[in-house]
Amino acid sequence: MTADEAFTRLALNTHSLMEFVFGISEIVMGCIHMRNCPAQVRIPIYLLVAGIVGVSRSVANSVRSMQMQEDSRRQHVQEVEVSSSTPLIQRTTETLSSRRLWKLLTHLLAVFALLWVICGLVWTYGTQPQFNNRTEANFCQKEVYSFAKAMSVIRTIILCVYFSVTCFCVGFLADFGSRRVDTGDRMPLQSPPPSYRSV
Repeated sequence: MTADEAFTRLALNTHSLMEFVFGISEIVMGCIHMRNCPAQVRIPIYLLVAGIVGVSRSVANSVRSMQMQEDSRRQHVQEVEVSSSTPLIQRTTETLSSRRLWKLLTHLLAVFALLWVICGLVWTYGTQPQFNNRTEANFCQKEVYSFAKAMSVIRTIILCVYFSVTCFCVGFLADFGSRRVDTGDRMPLQSPPPSYRSV
């Protein structure tokens, strides 16, 4: 396993753990306080859905991390099994398609999470509840409101970092690939041998 793969796996595992912990806490808070915020009934729903998406992203990232480890192990095995090339090509194609599917799923979940966080920011910061009189229409339990505000800010920061790193990596790889072509990593074309005419 290369240093890049090890760093990527460490980042995925750390992100998965954070998403899982935040997701479970959001699910618990959303379920407990489902009817405790009449000022904005969408706040507990926001927490519940954000928690489910967070746990789903955690699972998807964990699967991607395990796939990277399996791909690295298979690469070493493939170097030994050079003689049976056809099964290796089939297995490599299956591995790549599965890996692309999980990568696509994690990116789609990240886009949905970003849109959902924007909704959560609008719902939490667009509401001015009071925390004392439960009989008033603008009442909201202080714990759930403060928790929703904090989690929407934390999730915004996490998603901004996620998309920034993703865009940087895509840009860096595209730039690196174009430099390899420009510097002549490809084999130079050979000119045909000169033809000799008989005089």
